[in-house]
Amino acid sequence: MDSGTGHSGESKLGETGHGNFIKGTEIQEFYRDCNVFITGGTGFLGKLLIEKLLRSCPATKKIFILIRPKRGKSAEERKEKLFKCVEETPPVHPTEIRTSISPSSAVELNTTSALANYAIEAEQRINKVSDGIIINSEKDYLDDSSNKATSGDNVDNMSGMEALEDIILANALVVLSSTAEDGEIKIFDSLKAANPSFHEKIVMVSGDISLPKLGFSSLDYEILTQQVNIIFHLAATVKFDEKVNIAAPINITGTKEIINLGRECVNLKSIVYASTAYSNCHLKDIKECFYTPPLEEDETINYLTTVDEVIMELIMPKVLGAWPNTYTFTKAIAENILRKTASDLPISIVRPSQITGTLKEPLVGWIDNFYGPNGLVAGVGLGLIKTFFNKGELKSEIIPGDLVINGIIVAAYDVGVR
Repeated sequence: MDSGTGHSGESKLGETGHGNFIKGTEIQEFYRDCNVFITGGTGFLGKLLIEKLLRSCPATKKIFILIRPKRGKSAEERKEKLFKCVEETPPVHPTEIRTSISPSSAVELNTTSALANYAIEAEQRINKVSDGIIINSEKDYLDDSSNKATSGDNVDNMSGMEALEDIILANALVVLSSTAEDGEIKIFDSLKAANPSFHEKIVMVSGDISLPKLGFSSLDYEILTQQVNIIFHLAATVKFDEKVNIAAPINITGTKEIINLGRECVNLKSIVYASTAYSNCHLKDIKECFYTPPLEEDETINYLTTVDEVIMELIMPKVLGAWPNTYTFTKAIAENILRKTASDLPISIVRPSQITGTLKEPLVGWIDNFYGPNGLVAGVGLGLIKTFFNKGELKSEIIPGDLVINGIIVAAYDVGVR
């Protein structure tokens, strides 16, 4: 398998290219000359992670991306499509839409979650001055002490809460504009300007997260175990109503295979598993600890992947128990598998809440989907949704995608240096 067309004789995964880089921050140095493996790299978070790593940690050596084969499309064609996340339509400025609708009338945001605070701190740590050299000069971030946004260019004098509300509504408009034929958003433009050859560090690896050994060829699997230093497991099916015989192989079996891969990596530094704050949403309070999963027996879990669909429809309400859907159900099981079988590995679990578009990086308000709150706000903003039931005293836990990525990048560093 080569970096472009898939399996074609000798693998080229081991090929590398080096540039000369000045000494960076502790986190940037942690990633220097590291090979990173990402599952879910073609999704929303995956794109943001690739862009952020290559822009803010430019000494990263290679990024291997698991990519499922698609009929009639080579790995090279899918790679070109991934990095053509470009658009002629500029993003909507948040202040341009505030006069027409206030999203606070539909949803109240809570930016005080532990992950949000951690992610904001993470950005500062990534961009921190080291040896008198500023690697990334962008210093715009939410100042928790004043609840004001320090970036006057992007959010003017709005409060941090207002800025997030407007960005979420802008996300909906940006997603709609990105469906037009004239393009998608240029999320890789800043990276291209700084390093036009950045795509040479990207290697697509044909595989399938739900298959044994991730569906890799024996040669590719061996090379990855010899080369990979850091693993980001972002791949998952996030459909709440997904059939369990589809969700389980991806969210549960895939996690088992990532553990196996990590254990075989000879120079592993860290693994980050992207879970969800709702993996135990039946509990009133969620702390940074493990909880009792809905199922533990491997035989029962394996049964769920093979049972007849008619039977599954009948037994699923009892199987789910306190968990509201197959997404949270399978994520809770996956977390417990990490606890039981991977305590010897340097693993961090990140539990973001509802992820919406970017706060500022690489663009204000970038999103490529209607998942979570984005679809709701889009419907409200377009006037398609007039009313809906809501408990006014409750807060919706929403976090911008770029803050999640900051937290994920630093989580890999934190667990890797302990």
